[in-house]
Amino acid sequence: MDRPSRRRSFVRRNARGLGVAVLGLLSGVYGYVHYGLERRIAIDARQLVISAVARGQFHDYVPVTGSVQPEISVYLDVAQGGQIADRLVEEGAMVEAGQPLVRLRNASLEMQVTSDEAQLAERLFQLSSVNLQMEDARLQHQRDLAAVDAGIAATTLQLGRLRPLLAQGFARRADVEDAEVRLERYRQERKAVAEARELDIRTRSDQIRQLTDAMDQLRRNHEMAQRNLDDLTVRAPISGQLTSLDAESGAFKTPGQRIGQIDRQGAFKVVAPVDEFYLSQIAPGQKASVDIDGQTYSLRVSKVHPEVRNRQFSVDLLFDSAPPTLRRGQTLQLRLEVGAPTDGLTLANGAFFPGAGEQWAWVVSAPGDRADRRRVIFGRHNPLSVEVLGGLAAGDRVITSSYADFKALDILDIRGTAGAGEAKR
Repeated sequence: MDRPSRRRSFVRRNARGLGVAVLGLLSGVYGYVHYGLERRIAIDARQLVISAVARGQFHDYVPVTGSVQPEISVYLDVAQGGQIADRLVEEGAMVEAGQPLVRLRNASLEMQVTSDEAQLAERLFQLSSVNLQMEDARLQHQRDLAAVDAGIAATTLQLGRLRPLLAQGFARRADVEDAEVRLERYRQERKAVAEARELDIRTRSDQIRQLTDAMDQLRRNHEMAQRNLDDLTVRAPISGQLTSLDAESGAFKTPGQRIGQIDRQGAFKVVAPVDEFYLSQIAPGQKASVDIDGQTYSLRVSKVHPEVRNRQFSVDLLFDSAPPTLRRGQTLQLRLEVGAPTDGLTLANGAFFPGAGEQWAWVVSAPGDRADRRRVIFGRHNPLSVEVLGGLAAGDRVITSSYADFKALDILDIRGTAGAGEAKR
């Protein structure tokens, strides 16, 4: 009957020890769960790049490589085919607008000009002959009309004398009748001469008009042939530098064949290929920037060439204020904006970003001795910065070096000076 009593007295005597033992067991389980199961590693701070989240303006741009080209280039094409007779300048020379550069020879064109000149001279002679004949005919008609008018006047005067005498019986009726017949003949003759003169005038006028039209056509043909002959001399359309000239003496060039190029000096543009992904996002007027000799220069898109080749299209850009050291053929690394700048949180871009497809980051604690995984939301990015949309605040420090060796870990114990590898922004 006394065994239960001894068992209860044993529990009472050892209650405090048992409680400590249970508490130790629970603490051990908690430590194992929370620390023994955590995946962590110690790493030297000098192996990390740490960047701070900052509030500022995010610029959405794409890096492109452009080449400097003259803003205005004019090609030299042969208007009329022929053989190169004279090469008057050499490549690289500075030329003035209108300056002769190359002379060609075209025998058939020269013969055509000579033939046109001969035909024109012949038509001029014919026209002169017709004008002379017309003048002779006019003078003859005037003489004929003058003679007829004189006969009409004399006969009319005679009748005016004979009729009173006939009434008085001093003249014969036959004389009066003869005078009347002669007057009527003169009148008919005058009518015929006048009609002949009008007919001759119309005929000669038509002939002159036809000759004049033919001569005008010949003159136009001659002027065209002369212009073609003048086109055998290739002249500079603008002032600038003759950057290329393919015109060896004796070579034959066909009409429309390109033989050279002139670039206007002092005005440049930048031609840059862009990935076709951005074709719908780029339009004339969009901004770009470039660093040259330690200074940033701004540009604007002047023209978009929508034709896609090798999955790229090209754009022309003009400087707002071109640098004095710019040279033709120079290669430039541009930042072409594809979206409007926005205010918000940004983080320096780094090797971490391509591997952060799950939208998480290593966030460094305030003391700088550890880093924890944290869910974040990133937006757009450019080569220098990443847009932060959530999960981070201004001032948070994030590891922006590669996460390749830390993907399976939960905690990074940072050894060494906190921030020793911190990135400069």
